[in-house]
Amino acid sequence: MLCALLAASLATGLWLLTRPGALPIRSVRIEGEFAHVTRDELQQAIAGAVRGGLFSVDVGAIRRAAQTLPWVHHVTVRRVWPDGLRVSVTEQRAAAKWNGDALLNSEGVPFKPAAASFPPALPLIEGPNGSERLLLGHQRAMQKMLAPLKLEVTRITMDERRALSAVLSNGTELILGRDEIYPRVTRFTRMYPLLARRGAMQRADLRYSNGLAVRWATTE
Repeated sequence: MLCALLAASLATGLWLLTRPGALPIRSVRIEGEFAHVTRDELQQAIAGAVRGGLFSVDVGAIRRAAQTLPWVHHVTVRRVWPDGLRVSVTEQRAAAKWNGDALLNSEGVPFKPAAASFPPALPLIEGPNGSERLLLGHQRAMQKMLAPLKLEVTRITMDERRALSAVLSNGTELILGRDEIYPRVTRFTRMYPLLARRGAMQRADLRYSNGLAVRWATTE
């Protein structure tokens, strides 16, 4: 009998706590390091989702509301006794521009904030939808291969035939084709010191089995 009474009391208590009016939310603390979004913007974004009490509030709705801001990457929402919420926000980390009007984050996932908020000096990656992660991986790998030459990959493009080309920080365009991308870049790095002594290159076509074809930049 005593056990039954305790169980009934517990059930009643839980029911009371989960009612929408019980323990209404009175404070929302937003945490994170922000460069492209403000706490005021986050407060406004989630305001409509902060409804109910501590145990009845829909934390998933709050998370989704915060993620409607393009620069918001990850959100966690925790209840804080007796009447608060802690919202932890991580911003997107832009790794590249994508097709000119969007960005890729560090995981190769596209997002589209206002163009005025794009960080400067990002590499440009262009290609069909679905190739984002592949091309970001190519850009990063080629960047490491070219680093000893003090060159950067400022642009990488995949065309409709899935052939690759890249533009370097010195203005040279590399024609890479569809196959053996990294061996071709390696060949270029080995030949570059000799080629650079000859003059400025406009284009280097690496789609040859044992060499490359160079178009030299004009001085006019």
